[in-house]
Amino acid sequence: MTSFAVSRRVALILLSFALASPSGAWAKFEPAKRTHAPELKPPANQAGAGIEGWALVCVTVKPDGSTTEPRVSDVSPNDAFAEPGLKASEGWKFRPAKMDGEPVEQSDVCGIQLFTVGSPIDEKTTGKLAEATRLLDEESYDDAKRLIKGLDDDGPLTLKQAALLQLLQYRLAAHAEDQRTAVVAVERAGIGGGRFLSDDDRVNALGAKFGGLVNERRYKEALDLFATFESVDGGANPMVVHGKTASEIRELAGGETSYTVPAELEPALAAKGAVWAHRPLRRELGVRKVEGKLDAFVVECDRRKMRLDYQEDVSWKIPASWGDCAIYAEGDAGTTFELIEYAPE
Repeated sequence: MTSFAVSRRVALILLSFALASPSGAWAKFEPAKRTHAPELKPPANQAGAGIEGWALVCVTVKPDGSTTEPRVSDVSPNDAFAEPGLKASEGWKFRPAKMDGEPVEQSDVCGIQLFTVGSPIDEKTTGKLAEATRLLDEESYDDAKRLIKGLDDDGPLTLKQAALLQLLQYRLAAHAEDQRTAVVAVERAGIGGGRFLSDDDRVNALGAKFGGLVNERRYKEALDLFATFESVDGGANPMVVHGKTASEIRELAGGETSYTVPAELEPALAAKGAVWAHRPLRRELGVRKVEGKLDAFVVECDRRKMRLDYQEDVSWKIPASWGDCAIYAEGDAGTTFELIEYAPE
């Protein structure tokens, strides 16, 4: 028996009691839904320059619809929007999550807070975006890269322009085979469900994001995205050219092969330390090849939340009754490891 298999057996013995599945029949769960989020002006030190932006904020929604534990997951165009994003989330209104019709608490509920200005769109910038698109279409990547860098340096962009710029940066990163940068860029391009993109650009962005998620083995997120993609004009056809299809991923979920997901802890916004987040497809998870320092894993599910101090050669199994989950790793910035998603037994 390999050492990999031995560590898995030990993990099940050690953690099966701590994470025992609650007894009882499967309950119907309805996730919390945000019903109100005002569009606000940018922070004072940004508004004078006409800068628009957004903050991605995650909160815990209490049974009465109130929120607690806000944290900033991402911002654009700069960190000045983090603190106002946290403050703005206090004004969000939610319909609480329900379990069998009864309101319950739900953690890790995320939403975009927009900061808008009434300044007109800069036609000069719009023209540069169009020219950069033409250069990429003609595969003039060096010229496009210089023009795009100039757009970054020019100053304030509208949210629509920023989304288009991120889509162009995705194309450059994809050409350079810089997968991590490509995934981040296309995720930021599609922020807010791609509301700042045209239908064609949104289809391309979602298809590219699907491919990036599959390439990074973030299969659960890819399947969630597929459901969104089906509602877009053009259907799911573009996804086929970006790697595995949704049906292939679903087959993988019940397959007999374990796989690993590469991870690196990055500095967190509005928080100490560093984090890495992942939504697993499988329920039994482990860790190997740690380079650096891992402190803990936080398991945040629809119906349960638990913090687990990191222990070498120990993995865990998440009960199905906990619902959909996200895994957050905490530790020193730059720490790398592989998350193991074990095949179902």
